Amino acid sequence: PLTMWRVLAQSVAGTSHAARNAPCQDAHATAVVETADGPTLVIAVADGAGSAQFSEFGAAAACRVLVREARDGLAAGVAVGALSR
Repeated sequence: PLTMWRVLAQSVAGTSHAARNAPCQDAHATAVVETADGPTLVIAVADGAGSAQFSEFGAAAACRVLVREARDGLAAGVAVGALSR
């Protein structure tokens, strides 16, 4: 079915990251899930800890897992308000 959601998202390294040649450590993930109530947009964002090496991987993993779990729950009929940790 045609959904009304169009998602545009981007994570960009800040000036302090650029100055020290560090990668962007922020992440995001999105999904549109068809539910009984209609299409539902799921969005996750994570701010990687700039002081932690490889935090960009943890931020990306957190977003992927959260979106996957929410998508799977919604597709199984769990209500938005019933989603939890």
